[in-house]
Amino acid sequence: MDELNTLKLTCFTNLVVCKFKVKEYQSVIAITEQIMDMAPNHAKALYFRGKSQYLVEEFESSIATLTRLCSLQPENEDFKAELDMATKLKARELRQQQKVFSKMFN
Repeated sequence: MDELNTLKLTCFTNLVVCKFKVKEYQSVIAITEQIMDMAPNHAKALYFRGKSQYLVEEFESSIATLTRLCSLQPENEDFKAELDMATKLKARELRQQQKVFSKMFN
């Protein structure tokens, strides 16, 4: 059974990479959910999940995922850079929303 789960995990991980390359970000998020059920701290799955989440503008989820990833591997600078990117994109989105709403009430 362990051998089967290892093979399943490898196949799902490869599928995530393929789906990410063809920009099917919602599929990546769904598949990584299955990976997380098998291996909750799978770094590659967390990385692609977090990156896909901010690419589909799910900034809160992305920040939570990438924060978790950075706590698992605090020495990895690439993971920190992705977390910074998600945080910056969220801030930019908030500024744009504030700009739109301020025009509505003026």
